[in-house]
Amino acid sequence: MSKVAKIPITNAISGGDYTAAIEMGPEKHPANVILDTGSSTLAVWRSQFGKMPTTPTNYVQFVAYGTGSWAGPLLNAQIGLGTGAHYIDLQDTQIAQIQNGEFGGKPLFHPADGILGLAYRSLNTAADVGPDFPLRRYNTLQKWNALSQDFTTLDPWMVNLVKAHEVANVFAFLTRRSAVDYSTPQPATNPLNHGWFVLGGGEQFTELYQGEFKSAAVVADEFYNVRMLDIQVGDQAPIPVPTLAEVHESTGQDSSHLRSNAIVDSGTNSIRMFSHVYSHMLQSFANLNPAFALWISAAQGDSVPLKRESLAQWPSIFVTLGGVHGPTRLEMKPDTYWQVNARLGGGALFKISPSSSPQSILGLPLMNNYYVVFDRSAANGKGLVKFAAQASG
Repeated sequence: MSKVAKIPITNAISGGDYTAAIEMGPEKHPANVILDTGSSTLAVWRSQFGKMPTTPTNYVQFVAYGTGSWAGPLLNAQIGLGTGAHYIDLQDTQIAQIQNGEFGGKPLFHPADGILGLAYRSLNTAADVGPDFPLRRYNTLQKWNALSQDFTTLDPWMVNLVKAHEVANVFAFLTRRSAVDYSTPQPATNPLNHGWFVLGGGEQFTELYQGEFKSAAVVADEFYNVRMLDIQVGDQAPIPVPTLAEVHESTGQDSSHLRSNAIVDSGTNSIRMFSHVYSHMLQSFANLNPAFALWISAAQGDSVPLKRESLAQWPSIFVTLGGVHGPTRLEMKPDTYWQVNARLGGGALFKISPSSSPQSILGLPLMNNYYVVFDRSAANGKGLVKFAAQASG
């Protein structure tokens, strides 16, 4: 029988991204890892391993994100995660030991200890270097990157767990914020900065949601690729979102490396919207109230003194995604695309920004409105991302 872990998570450690504590080795040494549906590898800095027993493999990994890269050997080790009756003790799990990794001159993921990737096989790359690979010689990211031409893909840690019948092929999130809420003296204890991650389940935890689920179809097993159909600001006319083929035809922009025009990504604490769509969205806000567009313009790259009570004047943004049996319409409320109390001085951040890529990234500001289940086995194995209203209270 497969197991289910229900894991408390927080954004207070990493400053926006949600982390969960896993326990490493027989002594259950804690490590805080970022939960990321935009990558596939479980990786933790070597300082967290201590003297825990591990079994080496013949593989090393070099993984690059939009915010830095890391490298190190792939090991098998014991980890545990969850709480109480919903705890999973995994005796032999693939985990990468980060030897080098940085972004902007700082250790990658800091102050978190690593990352727990939840996407698909194609993103989990590794090189078979044999049993006698000289790890000590590879002391820079440049040297690790030199191996990248020999990389292949491996089944990620979660796929291996599913194949071993340890967990079902599904997980879920409940999150409330995409930026730390500083409205209380101790953000780490503020309930708004906490949530839940469920590994191996989702819908059985009825205390976390209410009502029926709406489903978006996963159209490629890489990231959680979805088809974004349109967005709508309040009662303004819907804004069609072009397909990748339409963008290529109208602008010549090469998007052959992309699989769809949007992804759902728990590891991005904003909405990155294709610039063509973003400009039309701004116009819709201006049509409703010219002051809305001025506030948004002032918030680009900085916080503004917008108060929570002011959000009652702002409209919801509706996002329509392709489903199995028709379109799925989702709502981003003003208190999720605006994050008030996101600075110590009480400033507000606008969490939607333009991107030159025709693939929009639907990050936490969309997920914060729902209990979100990533069911990788649904729709005949193609996968669904399911959205239900969060439980009240």
